[in-house]
Amino acid sequence: MNEPSSSRSKPIFLSETQFSEDWCKRRHVPSCSPFVMLKEREIGIHLTRRAYKSYLGNRDFYSTIPLKRNFVVGFEPSNRYSFLGWSPDGKYAVAMHCGMKALRIYKYLGVERGLDAAPEDFLQKSLELVSEMTLPYEGHFKQDGLYFTSDSRHFVIVCIAALRGNEAGYNLDRVYSHNESLPLSALSIDDYTFLSYALKDGQISGVYQLLADRVSLTHGANVCGRYLMITSHHQQVIHVVQIASDTGSLVPLRIIGYTIHDDDAMYLYGDLHDSYLRTDVMSGFKQRLNSFLFKRAKTENKVADFLRGSVYRDSLRMDRVGLFEDFYLMIRMLPMHMIINSNEIANRDPNLLPCFFVIMDWRNAEILEVYENYDTAFMALYEEAPESLVFPMSDVCWPGASQFRSVALQCVNRYRKRIRSQSDVRRRVINQLPMPSLHANKVSLQSPYLDPSIFQIEDRFQMKMLCGKTQVEYQDYKEIKIGSKRTKRLFHRLPFDGLVEPIGRQVSLLFHPTDPLCIAIDRQRPNPTCIVYIPKHSDLHSDDSLSCEETPKSTEPESSETSSQFESQVSLTSK
Repeated sequence: MNEPSSSRSKPIFLSETQFSEDWCKRRHVPSCSPFVMLKEREIGIHLTRRAYKSYLGNRDFYSTIPLKRNFVVGFEPSNRYSFLGWSPDGKYAVAMHCGMKALRIYKYLGVERGLDAAPEDFLQKSLELVSEMTLPYEGHFKQDGLYFTSDSRHFVIVCIAALRGNEAGYNLDRVYSHNESLPLSALSIDDYTFLSYALKDGQISGVYQLLADRVSLTHGANVCGRYLMITSHHQQVIHVVQIASDTGSLVPLRIIGYTIHDDDAMYLYGDLHDSYLRTDVMSGFKQRLNSFLFKRAKTENKVADFLRGSVYRDSLRMDRVGLFEDFYLMIRMLPMHMIINSNEIANRDPNLLPCFFVIMDWRNAEILEVYENYDTAFMALYEEAPESLVFPMSDVCWPGASQFRSVALQCVNRYRKRIRSQSDVRRRVINQLPMPSLHANKVSLQSPYLDPSIFQIEDRFQMKMLCGKTQVEYQDYKEIKIGSKRTKRLFHRLPFDGLVEPIGRQVSLLFHPTDPLCIAIDRQRPNPTCIVYIPKHSDLHSDDSLSCEETPKSTEPESSETSSQFESQVSLTSK
């Protein structure tokens, strides 16, 4: 008998041509052409036995334009400005001088104007200088203290000046305003000035000052809607200020701390008419807190437990405060020794911190709930509305924030599968609250290129996004890879090769809220350089993409309602 040939001895599925590289390239992959996607949506895909193809909206068509082009832009020594962030509508950008004494407001003209420009001319063609202002007070601006209003008409920035002591005539009554003030053993105090600017003309609209105080700009100040919340960590006072919609002035609405209502002074002053300092009288906030806990303990027949915890409650101080849904405050309280000890602040493990959260309505100073344990009720609050806690600017973040609920729940389920103890799962999730109020980063998170329902993002970077951050450590991230969930392939990558290696430094990613544009910058360098990520000209103006008629350019300046060419192109696909 003839022996079988070697070709027949091999199984068919192991043949060399079956899974070759050419075969893998020819395999069927969903198209990213806007024309094909519109055809699938309008007339359906009959080959796959589906009558139609559903799309969420304009955001699905962002997967057709990757950010493939990147280049380094260096600032001249006389023009050393670093970008702080975009306005929520994406029409303005705010930049700060490296000396932290001046600001610039740029009007965004569109990424399509700089596609054919040289790298050094891209910013000049895509951005137009609107106004430039210098700090009218002593001190310097803070990079983390930039907050936009939801309508993108005004923004608030913080100025910090060193305490001048005897020159300003400060005394103990000013430094220790009441019995809840923190001792100055390890923490310094400064003068804080909150300035309100108008984006259109760059004029100062309002001023609000806190003298001889200490404010955490990441965990103690935030803007939600047109309300500014400021937490005085040293004085243990919460200031709620309204930003007027017409003039932009800062109008104080309520001060929660030693007093709550206007008539509280009659009971707290006593014989000391010029000071709140009384050791035998509780502050207004602590009085409300103890009253709420006593009523709850009396209802649950746990009055003895309430009395035993009086010493512990007296030592509690405000550590983090968050404002969400315009009118609600989430206050995290810790024992005073954990706040004033600098070693414990630097080395404390967030998973070992005690749980004491207060939910309050600042309009009537009513305490709605107090969580003293990492219980299931508090976990249910996070699972019901994670986007409200991570993205408190609900009107700004829609519809992007709604996509993060499924991602947040997936993260919680991942913890539950990996950790057996459910109490540890609740502790890990709840300890992040309230989220840091990095306003510029949260505006960047609304970019469709960071939408987890459309793109597959690295897990480490996605965890930072769930905490409201777009800052990454350079030593951990040499580049960020983003894949398309439609094609299951790599969509684009954002390398950091252009930045000089900043060991231990953070790189901020400022995504435009609507257009295909991203800027990576290291603000801690004296001569900042940034990397600009934009699409290629062929990707934005390709033959298979939809073409829209170009309107004649007017010599008059564009109004605030006009959108860029990319916005009109994407909006055309939704019709």
